[in-house]
Amino acid sequence: MPTGLLLLAHGSTDPRHAATLRAVADDVRGDVEADVALGFLEHDSPSAAEALQDLTGTNRRVVAVSLLLADGFHAEVDVPAVLAQAPAHRPVEHAGTLGLGPWLVPVLERRASSAGAAPGSDRPVVLCAAGSSRDAAREQVADLAQQWSALRRTPVTVAFATGPGPSLAEALTAAGRPAVVVPLLLCEGGIYDRIVDGGRAHAAIVTPAIAPANELTDRIVALARGQVVLPDTSVSV
Repeated sequence: MPTGLLLLAHGSTDPRHAATLRAVADDVRGDVEADVALGFLEHDSPSAAEALQDLTGTNRRVVAVSLLLADGFHAEVDVPAVLAQAPAHRPVEHAGTLGLGPWLVPVLERRASSAGAAPGSDRPVVLCAAGSSRDAAREQVADLAQQWSALRRTPVTVAFATGPGPSLAEALTAAGRPAVVVPLLLCEGGIYDRIVDGGRAHAAIVTPAIAPANELTDRIVALARGQVVLPDTSVSV
């Protein structure tokens, strides 16, 4: 029996969220010879538990990758609860979450540059995350902004669409002139629309979300390969 790869996503009532992540799953499926399934923690189907059940029933071993950018409630509570539902004789290996690491910087830079804020530009750049009640998650966003700032050699301001921390309105007001807002979101949906509305109120340009991006596909595959050796379908030339 083949290896199963379970992709655990947040989920949303907005159909754009699921459509985008299904396309991401298709990209991953094209890079690995594995039975790839996408499951949602809430708001959408199949549920994470249903996807897990399907994979553990037909595969010798299963590895899971959480499509989450920060270590918040879903990563710390919901994901372990889902994986605990795996059969005792066939436990699931969790490869971890996507994380807010250097892999994201090229994607963010590409989004900002395409909106007129290339390195060397004097146009303000705001990195806007969804928001979290967890201090550690907000600190991870700030760390990512610092990494990106070092590459650009110009400041990147952090804002949050919801919850504690600097709001998008506060960040855009402090910028003093129209900025480029790069949402730290995998997909477009309700939070993305809120960011767009907030940016419009301050004459800012809001870029597309992260997915689709080759770096995202590569990150998922790399995490999966760290837990179980999947067949390498790349061709050397």
